[in-house]
Amino acid sequence: RMLAALPKDDRHRQTLKSRQREQIAESARAALWKDISKNLEPFYEDEDWDGAVSYLNRRLPAIEDSKMQIKLNMKLVALLDKAGRYDEKLKLTRELRHRRNLPKEVWRSVVKQEGRALHMLARSDDLMNFFDELIEVAEKRGDASEQAWLLGEKLQFAIFTPLLKETIAVGYACREANRHGSDDWMTATHL
Repeated sequence: RMLAALPKDDRHRQTLKSRQREQIAESARAALWKDISKNLEPFYEDEDWDGAVSYLNRRLPAIEDSKMQIKLNMKLVALLDKAGRYDEKLKLTRELRHRRNLPKEVWRSVVKQEGRALHMLARSDDLMNFFDELIEVAEKRGDASEQAWLLGEKLQFAIFTPLLKETIAVGYACREANRHGSDDWMTATHL
C-alpha cells in the first residue's frame, strides 16, 4: 500500500524503497540482538565465558546480515578476552580487520583488541611490528590523522612492554605526529 503512495519519479521511488528496506532490516537486527542478548544473560550471571563463546559460535554461521555479523563478532571478541582465549581472539581480530567496508570506528576497535591479544600473549615484538605495519600503510596513504592515532595506540601498548628504547622512540614519534599543545601531544609528552 505504501508503494502506491510513493512519487512517480523513479529516483525518489527507489530512494524511498531503499529506506524502507533498511528500516525493516534494522528492525530485524534489533530483534535478533535482543534475542541473543537474552540468551547470553545466564552465561554472564554464571561468568561462564566459554559457554557464551560456544553459544555465539553456534549462532554466527546462520547470520546473513553483515552489520549483525560485525556486531556479534565484536561481542565474541570481548567474550574471548573474558575467557582468556587470546590465541582465538587474535585470529578473529585479524580476520575482522581485513574485512572490506568495516566502519572506521569498528576497525579502530578491532585494532585495539588485536593489540591487546598480542599484549596478553606477551608477544611484545609482534605487537610493535603490528603497529609499525599499520602506521606504514597509513603513511603510504597519506593519512596523517590515522598515522597519529596509530602512534598513540602503539605508545599506549609500548609503555607496558619491556622494550624501553622502543617506548621512548614511539613517544617522540607520537609527539611529532600531533599538533603541539593538543591533548594527544600532551599525552605523548606525559608518557
